[in-house]
Amino acid sequence: MKWIKMVAAMELKKSLTYRVHFWVQFVGHVGAELLVAYFLWKAVFETRNTTSIGGFSLLTMTYYYLFSACSLRIVRGGEGEAGYISTDIYDGSLTRYLLYPLPFLGFKYVAHLAQQGIGILQLLLVFLFVSTVIGFPNESSISLFTLMAGIATSLFVGYLYYLLQVCIEMVAFWQDVVWNLMAMFRMTTIFFGGAVLPLAFFPDWGRTVAHFTPFPLLISYPVKTFLGQITLFEWLESFALFIGWVLFLTLLSRWIWTRGVKQYSGVGI
Repeated sequence: MKWIKMVAAMELKKSLTYRVHFWVQFVGHVGAELLVAYFLWKAVFETRNTTSIGGFSLLTMTYYYLFSACSLRIVRGGEGEAGYISTDIYDGSLTRYLLYPLPFLGFKYVAHLAQQGIGILQLLLVFLFVSTVIGFPNESSISLFTLMAGIATSLFVGYLYYLLQVCIEMVAFWQDVVWNLMAMFRMTTIFFGGAVLPLAFFPDWGRTVAHFTPFPLLISYPVKTFLGQITLFEWLESFALFIGWVLFLTLLSRWIWTRGVKQYSGVGI
């Protein structure tokens, strides 16, 4: 437990070193997403001359994109940069981790977890501000319970994201460049996860395809929990899928790690 606290504290200190830049970047990123989503959907609602589209009012849609942006930061661990291992493989710094009396992948996950804690704080602050300014939609089921449930869901779903990231990053043992794979992974997550468009607006075949991937679990699952738009059965069903993906990716990551370390030279590129 001592090394876990030390790694988490070190990661938090590193992230908050440049506090002004940290908060300006966060507010600018989330604020831009919210403004673009709000004015875009406002134009859609006005063009169709309606107050509800697919069960979403304009205010509910605004909260959807608020929770989508913030929960994704929790799931990814900030900007998704914490926990990368490809750089350690490329420059040979992985060697020092192999000498440490602690598991390398565990070390990286604790760093990821610390970033998730920062994401939770950011979400609470933004939610408090937005709810005070614009209030809640009349048809909303948002409550303190759904807020806490959404945070908990985002937190453990972050482990699934971490495993997916690790499996892709460890391709660096064999391939000189993995940033392209990570870019594809991020774009696929954002699209099929429901960050660009709620999955409710996907055609039936699109929802069916997405259902058998881990991506809706990363965004749509926690967002629906935040909004109170998910039944207990649906939540448990998604949790069962989450467990299945975690078990599969845990075995896969261990297999890749075992094979990769055997050919790791430690000299860097």
